[in-house]
Amino acid sequence: MSRKPLCLALAFHNHQPVGNFDGTMEECYQKSYLPFLDLISRPEYSSLRLSLHNSGCLEEWLENRHPEYLDRLGELARSGRIEILGGPFQEPILAMLPSRDRIGQILMHSRWIENRLGVKVRGMWMPERVWEQSCVRDLVQAGMEFTILDDYHFKKAGLSEKKLYGYYLTEDDGNLMAVYPDSEKLRYWIPFDSIDRSLHYLREIHETHENALLFCADDGEKFGAWPNTFGHVYGEGQWLARFFDTLLENSSWLRTVTMSEARDEMKPLGKCYLPDYSYREMTEWALDTETRKEYETLMSFLPPEASEASENAQESTENCPACTVGDSASTAKASKAEKELQSFRNAICRLRAFVSGGNWRNFKIRYPETNEMYCRMMAVSRRLCRLQNQMLTQTDPASPEYFRTIQLLEDARAELYRGQCNCPYWHGAFGGIYLPHLRNGIYRSLIAADTLLDRIAPNDETEGDFDLDGETEFRLETPKLTAWVSPVQGGMLYELDVRKTGLNLLAGMTRRPEPYHEAIVRTIEAQKRAELRETPNEISGQDSEKDPEEDLGNIR
Repeated sequence: MSRKPLCLALAFHNHQPVGNFDGTMEECYQKSYLPFLDLISRPEYSSLRLSLHNSGCLEEWLENRHPEYLDRLGELARSGRIEILGGPFQEPILAMLPSRDRIGQILMHSRWIENRLGVKVRGMWMPERVWEQSCVRDLVQAGMEFTILDDYHFKKAGLSEKKLYGYYLTEDDGNLMAVYPDSEKLRYWIPFDSIDRSLHYLREIHETHENALLFCADDGEKFGAWPNTFGHVYGEGQWLARFFDTLLENSSWLRTVTMSEARDEMKPLGKCYLPDYSYREMTEWALDTETRKEYETLMSFLPPEASEASENAQESTENCPACTVGDSASTAKASKAEKELQSFRNAICRLRAFVSGGNWRNFKIRYPETNEMYCRMMAVSRRLCRLQNQMLTQTDPASPEYFRTIQLLEDARAELYRGQCNCPYWHGAFGGIYLPHLRNGIYRSLIAADTLLDRIAPNDETEGDFDLDGETEFRLETPKLTAWVSPVQGGMLYELDVRKTGLNLLAGMTRRPEPYHEAIVRTIEAQKRAELRETPNEISGQDSEKDPEEDLGNIR
């Protein structure tokens, strides 16, 4: 009896942050979003089933600049060829939001998709895959049936890779939803490695596991918009077209499904509860610089695929420094001590699955500027909620004032949600909080939200713990400026807003060491040494005796 085809659920995630440069967004559109849509729209790929997520920030830009893209996407979605995933509209980290804004953001996005694209949303993209189990209740209340997380979330819950060829149910406060494990292997291989490697991996799983289901979801920008990928993916390399062709050529044993089809057609493997986590790199970035150095030193003693190496008792451990302790006889002839040593080696190789970095919330500690933005955002959210409760209970629903208030509240809410976009609240491989135009974009939206709320009622909060440090701060306001002062920090003025332009004049960044600074210095030093070796006769004695530290001082 032949096996059922392996099901592969592919999802692509497109996002551009609030405040990003228009030229950058246009370049991503031309190199990634549009070519992808052109490719998947070809008649020969009509039998493929994919899922796609566009953030609300990007969708608003597309509506203004390229509405034809949304028209075409809606047609594909209504035909069933592409499933549209929802999620929080302005791509916030859900862990930093109050419950009301988590639910509100998701509902706003679902309504937008249904109104603009004509399809109902069933599942969502989890921004930066930052997961906290308490989110389940809010996601379910917002109508979400499933989301996708890194397979590493599941491994940290004690599930081996061989138990991840499907999906699980999870629960909080009686609310149940499905969680999908995103294959790290496929995510790293696609589109950078050979297609044959991914195909061989999928075939191996198909031949060894009945009713297997795999998920692969990642950034759409790496298909054309990332440096040096456009030619490889869409140009002379034609990687994505060849990948789609390969999927169709192997349709006898390999079938693509949407995320909703996976939920409907396959039964869950069981129920699990996942730890608060994100993808591995994010947890590393959340550590402070010194702790991260210690973490990286520890991880250097573990083999690259330690989490999988122990799944077979005799898996090679030659790459693990902690495991290279002399020679041992074969397993059959091993003494008790040697067997114990082998067990120790296997345990070392399993450690990586249980070694954690930091929690995403630590970014609010690592970067005080993040905490200032976060606290400002929370103040606006609390004020909006308070005014909504007051005005809608005290205003006659039949009066013109009621409808005016409703509109102002909705406009302010839209600005608040833009001010919750995650990108400037952290820093990793990309600029993040170090990019001034992204920080300014957040403050611009938060100041705009406050200004709209002023039209409902003046802000009477003049003192309170505005930066959530346990101390009292003061808020001073004129028709043109708003200032926040911290007495406990010597009367420091830590925010000064120009209300008309929506600009926080103090939204700067403090210089601080980052783990990659030392790597930059080492690279420059190595380049200088190489130049000295290659051109010894072209360098004067004075130059050759110059202290290289003088040139590196500015970098540090």
